[in-house]
Amino acid sequence: MRRILLLVVLSVAGCAGRFDSTTLVERLRVLGVRAEPPSVGLNDDVELSALVVDPAGAGRTLSATWKVCLVDPREPDTACEASNSLPIEGNQLSVTLTMTELVAWLADMGINPGDFPLQELTVLIALKVSGGLESVKASKRLILLLNEEAPGNQNPFLDGFLLNGEDPGTEPIVLPTGSVYTLKPVMGPGSREWFLPPDEQEQKQEEHLFNWYSTGGSFSDGRTILDTDNAGNNLDINEWTLPEEPGIYTLWLVLRDGRYGIDWLAADFEVVAQDGS
Repeated sequence: MRRILLLVVLSVAGCAGRFDSTTLVERLRVLGVRAEPPSVGLNDDVELSALVVDPAGAGRTLSATWKVCLVDPREPDTACEASNSLPIEGNQLSVTLTMTELVAWLADMGINPGDFPLQELTVLIALKVSGGLESVKASKRLILLLNEEAPGNQNPFLDGFLLNGEDPGTEPIVLPTGSVYTLKPVMGPGSREWFLPPDEQEQKQEEHLFNWYSTGGSFSDGRTILDTDNAGNNLDINEWTLPEEPGIYTLWLVLRDGRYGIDWLAADFEVVAQDGS
């Protein structure tokens, strides 16, 4: 279930709460950047893609520029400067990063991955998306596996979500007037991996974080986390108050695994006023 059309019946009596500005999507934004895989050996290539939304762009053409630069994993992400970055060929929202080119660039920078005592090296993927005179930036960390035997991470997988505890399916769904609906992510099998953190002796399981966005309505929380102990704490359940105005709206759900793995899905829904309301 990657795209879903929901038919929502609302009356003017419906009341939506104040929308968190971080979850309301009204302009050009990058909601996520994905590397496939999120940790990669030096003999493999990486497919890069971005979840870019442009609700006010009226279908305008978007262009993208991608770069790679070195980053201190202990410091916040910073902009890639032209003097210390590697441009990635292509101006689309999905491009391929070739490891042979990246390794050669590292060598030009005086860095030989074989000289590192650690099992991995972090680089930063920088993205700039432009549409007309408007542009936005985003970044993504990528793990280079310097040891061929080092375990790598895989992107998690979103299989859909539950609406009031049920799969909304792919057919239009009529929802009661003026209600608040619960949303619960559904993850694909094997998405929550075990891993050994650096400098630790015991394995841990990933802690998954969900970000919610929409072009209308309001969420009780901009972020939810996976209910890992199945204790019924409902940490991964969000509440959604539907938009008051009729129209076509989109909802996005973005999943992050805490180790630079990411997945997302989108759902379209139509809000219509009830006859006679």
